[in-house]
Amino acid sequence: NSIPVRILVTLYMLTFKRKLILNKAQEQRINSWIGVCRLIYNTCIEIRREGYKNTGKTVHRFDLDAQLKTIRDIDWINDVPFECLSQAVKKMDLAYQKFFRTCKNGATLPKFAKKQKYKHITFRQRISIKERFLKVSKIGYLKMVIDSEVHGKIKTVTIKEEFGSFYAYIVTDGVKKINSQDENQILGLDMGIS
Repeated sequence: NSIPVRILVTLYMLTFKRKLILNKAQEQRINSWIGVCRLIYNTCIEIRREGYKNTGKTVHRFDLDAQLKTIRDIDWINDVPFECLSQAVKKMDLAYQKFFRTCKNGATLPKFAKKQKYKHITFRQRISIKERFLKVSKIGYLKMVIDSEVHGKIKTVTIKEEFGSFYAYIVTDGVKKINSQDENQILGLDMGIS
């Protein structure tokens, strides 16, 4: 007679922040991509507003994603990885979801993103780290300042400009244990409590 034992394994999502050391070409290309993503974000807000005004129905995120595929023949849009453009659409959709959840409390419709505020781009595919380099799609290897190991499986990387420098926010999951000496290198911890 054995007693069944349940083992509960808690997986964490961690965010690691790393400073990037970019050359001028990489910096210009990332800035260009951020500008295109901001344009897509603002265009999606406009399409959603006009669609609702004209038909009384909401244009859904997946319809906007499908429209993205039709403008991929424009060179400066095609230069940006599709996943990053899709993330801009998702960000706009999340802004609307937040509005609808909080509109009873006086929330306003999502606003157009300004250049001074929209300073990031998110990658979800073809991401890896090799020694002191972060590899992202269409750019290749970006040099990072590494002071400790990045734990877990990489889920997303957001490259963000802050005070004239670029940083990579690397979100990982599947982490079961954290070494005490590395705890001060963790920016965020998501324990998945809902």
